[in-house]
Amino acid sequence: MKKAIIILLTLCLFLPILASCKENAGPADLTDSAVPETTEAPEEKPNLPDETFDGYDFSVLVTGNFQNNDFAVIEGAEDPVNNARYIWLSDLEEKYDVKLSQTEQISFGSSTGSGPGYNAVQKINKSQDPMYDACMIGTYDVAKSAQHGYLYDLNSLDYVDLSRSWWDQKANEDLMIQGKTFYTTGDISLTDNIVTHCILFNKELMRQTTSEDLYELVRQGKWNFEKFAELVMQVSENVNGDDVMDAADRYGLLTWNDSMLQILGAGRERICTVNKDGRIELSLYCDRTVSIYEKYTSLAYKDEYVFNYQVDRKKPSTGTPKETWDPTRDAIFNEGRALFYMSVFTAAARHRDSDVDFGILPFPLMTEEQTEYGHQVSAYHCQFLCVPYYIENAKISGTVLEYLAYTGKKLMTPAYAEKTLVGTQFRDEESGDMLDIISASRVYDVGIYYGIPYRDQLIALFKNRSVSMTTIYEKLKNGSQILIDRINESFDELGD
Repeated sequence: MKKAIIILLTLCLFLPILASCKENAGPADLTDSAVPETTEAPEEKPNLPDETFDGYDFSVLVTGNFQNNDFAVIEGAEDPVNNARYIWLSDLEEKYDVKLSQTEQISFGSSTGSGPGYNAVQKINKSQDPMYDACMIGTYDVAKSAQHGYLYDLNSLDYVDLSRSWWDQKANEDLMIQGKTFYTTGDISLTDNIVTHCILFNKELMRQTTSEDLYELVRQGKWNFEKFAELVMQVSENVNGDDVMDAADRYGLLTWNDSMLQILGAGRERICTVNKDGRIELSLYCDRTVSIYEKYTSLAYKDEYVFNYQVDRKKPSTGTPKETWDPTRDAIFNEGRALFYMSVFTAAARHRDSDVDFGILPFPLMTEEQTEYGHQVSAYHCQFLCVPYYIENAKISGTVLEYLAYTGKKLMTPAYAEKTLVGTQFRDEESGDMLDIISASRVYDVGIYYGIPYRDQLIALFKNRSVSMTTIYEKLKNGSQILIDRINESFDELGD
């Protein structure tokens, strides 16, 4: 009976696709000779063993700062993601006769490099006791775990093929060190999607400001910072007439401290990159990055146009209390008092019940020569898939993870992107196109993940406005290089 229910639910997901194919069939009076014969490309499928695993208990550890567990079905929750997750995990159990169990240790502020994720895999390494078959671990913990040799190289894990479309190729490219990929992401997880940076915008304010179609500018590659800044400076207004621009007024841009990191990713630059020799190198400082920060700060520091809800406007060198962040930003956007809103995708859910008609845009192109948009995945909030070095059965771990990523592309990603974001949180079809562009242009910065000191100093620029990016770079360059050398040496010691 259980198998029948799963098959029926799966068919319900794919029937609209079949119907669409039938509806788009050519006119009946065209002959075969009039229409060139076409064949669809064969479906991409994983190369997995055709066997079952006798009720194996597949144990997953989930840790991190952000409250999302990709492997937990919430009883009684009727939403597209939860429903798809039930089908996804049930299908795995039916396919391979495994029972997936998960241990959750998620707590705000816990993934610091020495949090529960790191401690768990360190314990496994010391005891050589295979407690978990796979883990989804917060960014800073997973990076430190990789550096200390506690994780399996996913490239060498049985049946896992990271070159396939259900794995994030941007992550694989940015995170591979010395030819090894110790952690990554893809369709096996939604967390990376949920915490990717984006820009929300008020469509009614936009219509009042310009007749240009911003979606079309994005598609044409003409959505640049100059156009963005021009629009930001057209809508600000002292709403209550008290001659003081504060949280009660209207702004072209609503933002936060983290935008100082994201703007680097928007230009497809990073604090550190992995070079052609597979080694981490400092890449923050160059003419392009200096130009990016000069452009952004020349706009972001103009308090009459830009509102940062994490900074005290009366005394910019201090921050506002955390308990005021959410009420302030929610009110400004929900009340139609912000044209653009820099955040991550979690912000969309905060405003789905508001009366504001809003859409989504990628971050603008930051330099003239840039041809691809750029969007950081928030390091603080993200979790990454990894496998402890000591596991019970590499064949089972590899098979299950590859199958979950493959079926996640069919079930989980559409449930979030097409039925949750575009289906309920955004209210226009064009937002779906923007989502595709943002998802395809993600940036993963190992300089942030491995705690190179520039991260915190860049975020603090909103409060330390008199400090230049050049000053920060020179101040921290020597210490950062020493730390980078030490990290590279750690990976050297792991050997082949």
